[in-house]
Amino acid sequence: MTTPFPVSHPVLEAILVASLLRRVAVANSSRWLHISQNYRFRRFCHTRL
Repeated sequence: MTTPFPVSHPVLEAILVASLLRRVAVANSSRWLHISQNYRFRRFCHTRL
């Protein structure tokens, strides 16, 4: 093994892809949660007025 992380290794590749997808999903869900909370808050204020 010349490289510490061979690209042809399926297990390491799956782990890297899974970690990357998890990071993207966490960032996406937190952003959408913030957007939905802001939208709900604005709807609530609009219906109260």
